[in-house]
Amino acid sequence: MTSKLDFTMIDSFYHISPQGFADPLAGWPAKDLLDPAVAKVVLDRTGELWKACGYELPVSYVGMTMFNFSVTSLFFGAKDNVWVNFKLEDMTFQLEQHDDHAHVGFRLDHMEVVPLPEDRNDRAAFLRAAWSEWIRDMIKPFIESIAQAGGLKGEMIWSQFGAQLLSTMEYVQNQLAMSELVEHIKEDAAVIQALEPELFGRRRNPFVHKPRFVDNPWSPPDGTFILRSACCMFDHREDGEKCYNCPRMLPEERDERRKLALAESKS
Repeated sequence: MTSKLDFTMIDSFYHISPQGFADPLAGWPAKDLLDPAVAKVVLDRTGELWKACGYELPVSYVGMTMFNFSVTSLFFGAKDNVWVNFKLEDMTFQLEQHDDHAHVGFRLDHMEVVPLPEDRNDRAAFLRAAWSEWIRDMIKPFIESIAQAGGLKGEMIWSQFGAQLLSTMEYVQNQLAMSELVEHIKEDAAVIQALEPELFGRRRNPFVHKPRFVDNPWSPPDGTFILRSACCMFDHREDGEKCYNCPRMLPEERDERRKLALAESKS
């Protein structure tokens, strides 16, 4: 079953695959990042490659790999009807230099792949139990370790999940024209969205989010972006800029960026 899973798309977007990077700059057993001391070394190296100003960017970037795994799980559940039991002890965290920035990713050294039940209720019950265990044993401890190592709160990572999930599904549906896959993803995501917030150590389930929209000047006149549910911190680097759909961007900043985008499209 493992050999039949096609990681091409997941590797392209999230750098998660059995082969890992072709030429990694550095690597650590992923479970070692649960030690804040090791996590701090990883953050320092990542921040250096990104020319980060402080720990905000590397904490966000490394911490959001747990969102990447969440989408990966939803993807294979919807596409191949399987649960991939990802475990930190079965993978290697890697860094790759890419032009003027870094990529982070995971080489999957071993995977346990379990077929999902065909019955809809049985499937939901299986996913509820599997996700609960996975969040408790892998996702939450990883996020907490990364945030602690950077002297920040895990909330800055968790709070990005909601809009990112919606944006991902929108992209798969509109840009990749995979509407049927998105419908299956939505069904499984509903199971996660119904999990109790206490499981995440939060007052709200991070996968639940009511979207807000801003115009997309690169796709006039009717294009839109989903406003991020939290800042990704990518402006916390040398010559960094906020994303156009950053919730921290002031209206006058967005107006100025809109004018520049429209002017560039006409030139």
